[in-house]
Amino acid sequence: MKSLLIRWAILAGVLFLVSQSVPGIHLSGAGAAFLVIFALALVNALVRPFLFLFKLFTFPLNFLTLGLFALVVSFLVNILVFWLVGWKGQVVQGFTVDSFQAAFAGALILALANAVASHLVKDRERD
Repeated sequence: MKSLLIRWAILAGVLFLVSQSVPGIHLSGAGAAFLVIFALALVNALVRPFLFLFKLFTFPLNFLTLGLFALVVSFLVNILVFWLVGWKGQVVQGFTVDSFQAAFAGALILALANAVASHLVKDRERD
C-alpha cells in the first residue's frame, strides 16, 4: 500500500509538470492532481477486465505483431481515459484537457513516468 501511494505521489508531481509544459492541459493544484491520478487508476482498474476479453479475441493479431498490438490498444485506452477525465473539467474539478492532441501528449508522458515509477518503487507485498 505504501508503494502505491508513493507511485501516486510521483505521478501527481509528473502530472503537475505536464500541466506546466503541455499546452492544453490545465491543473489547479495538488489536490486536483491526486484526484486525477486516483480517477485514472480507478477507471483503468475497471476497464482492465474488459481489455482482457478484448485481448482474447485479438490474440492472432497480437501474436503476429509480437505483442505490439496489445501495447497500442493499451496506450489508446490510456489516451481516451486521460481525455475523458479532463474533458471540460467535469469529472475532476480543476483539471481540463482542451484537445485530443494534448491528451495524447499527456498520456504518453504519464505512461512513461508510470513505467519508471513502477520500476523504481517495487511493491514489497507482491515479492
